[in-house]
Amino acid sequence: MKKGEAFLGAIFATFSVLFGTLGYGLYQSGRSGVGASQWPMMICTVILLGSVVVIVNALRAKQHKSGLQFNRDEKRVFISIFLLLMYFISVLYIGFFVSSVVMLYTFISYFGKFKWYVNLAFALVITSVVYVVFGYLLNVSFQFGVLF
Repeated sequence: MKKGEAFLGAIFATFSVLFGTLGYGLYQSGRSGVGASQWPMMICTVILLGSVVVIVNALRAKQHKSGLQFNRDEKRVFISIFLLLMYFISVLYIGFFVSSVVMLYTFISYFGKFKWYVNLAFALVITSVVYVVFGYLLNVSFQFGVLF
């Protein structure tokens, strides 16, 4: 059994259940039940299914590793999932716009090699476009959190 992969799969499964629990409480519109919780619930389902596959494959494997050793890509995925969890929680309490700018700035800085003002400009432009398209054109409510 590959302990590192089984452990990573368990962590992702836990995050997906936590995301799903938090996402289930988001606003749902109309009789169809489609709303702000639809997309997070779909992502949580995919992450949970992928985690189960990783855990099953790790349990079936005959190769033994000592300790928990993650390669560079696994660490980046783990950090990304953790940052997305923090983003999701901050959206509920702080608000969409501010949380999204901070999250995008962090991800662009983490994965890219641009200057800080370029990262901030991209984060502001992307968040503004999403806010305008969903908030005004598609009438999706962003009325949660302390800030907008």
